[in-house]
Amino acid sequence: MHVLVVGLHARLAPLALRERVAFVPGEDASRAVAAAVGVPEAMVLSTCNRVEVYAAGPRAALDGAADRLLAFLAARADVAPERLRAYAHVQAGPATARHLCRVAAGLDSVMLGETQIVGQLKRAAEESRAAGTMGGTLQRLVCTALAAGRRARARLAPASGPTSVAQAAVRAIGGAPALAGRTVVVLGAGETAAEVLRLIEHGGAARMVVLNRTAARGQALAWRHGADSEAWEARAVALASADVIFACTGAASPVVTPAHLAADVGGAPRGPRLVVDLGVPRNVDPEVAALPGVALWDVDALAGNPGAARDAVEAEAEAQRWADRYERWLANRPVVPMIARLKEGAERVRERELARALARLDGLDEREQAVVRELATRLVNKLLHPPMAALAADPDAHELAASAHRLFGFAPDSPSQSA
Repeated sequence: MHVLVVGLHARLAPLALRERVAFVPGEDASRAVAAAVGVPEAMVLSTCNRVEVYAAGPRAALDGAADRLLAFLAARADVAPERLRAYAHVQAGPATARHLCRVAAGLDSVMLGETQIVGQLKRAAEESRAAGTMGGTLQRLVCTALAAGRRARARLAPASGPTSVAQAAVRAIGGAPALAGRTVVVLGAGETAAEVLRLIEHGGAARMVVLNRTAARGQALAWRHGADSEAWEARAVALASADVIFACTGAASPVVTPAHLAADVGGAPRGPRLVVDLGVPRNVDPEVAALPGVALWDVDALAGNPGAARDAVEAEAEAQRWADRYERWLANRPVVPMIARLKEGAERVRERELARALARLDGLDEREQAVVRELATRLVNKLLHPPMAALAADPDAHELAASAHRLFGFAPDSPSQSA
């Protein structure tokens, strides 16, 4: 089995391109990728800073898969594959495991040490499992990456800047104190919206309002943070009177337009209106930035000031150790059933010969029979240990396994037979 990843990242690809490739919740992304590209295993990780497709399968299935994935994503974005290739990153083999381990640790994020990526990776894996495209190879890769993320993140130097887009968003508008006496509207009720509300709820805002398409979810989030909840259909009124807007939905197209902010709210004097768009695809029409008295940040603008650099040498080394562990598992995976058949065949021989010997040693008590059984077991284990260790470590394990099966008299591709 082999693995690869094809993706777009905020460091290489502009937001205008990433949002055309991005997948939104409920889109059944991994199933669509697996079907279109012809790979047995697929997972899509689509966040505000990245759109990445992971694929796994036999060598034959992955031959040309990177090109097919690029073509699939280019068609989705309605651009030429050559244009997309100029902004994409493609990694295969050991580089794939190292990449995902770094992603899970926040080492590949725009904001070093970003924390939200862990939940996003778990959700991507859950969606892949639900679609039936999460096989053993990708499952082990995700589990390894999550473990690497926990260990590597603990080795990062203390943060001196934001470690999530929500923190960067609140920092961009001047921090929670900048909201004192102002009306704040939060669109969405997911993880990012919840973190925004947690960060601003004690900032002294005159009013906080949550709007979400699913009213019950929006109401529950608002209640937890002392905010009001209004119907999604009434957002035009809420947005017209807002001083600060945080847009955090999974919508596929803008839900905040210039018309929403140009509405007359009675001519009352107001300060600058602050709009933070945390969505990819964008939740806010870029034309909003042209309105007088409106300041607009999107996710790429938020990434412009990530804070001082942090020492990540130990974290990088930890991520690499886990990636190496995955590669060893992947290399040894085909050998596992061979080792199992070898051991099974030896145990069948042991049991047959034990039965013959004990039948001839009439009169042995239970303790003496146990000694004979232990001797037979220890002999078989000691004789099998060198060949099994060699199989697990040899890069040409397939050829070595075939030789071992011939030497020991067990068929390599069928249930073991006694010699």
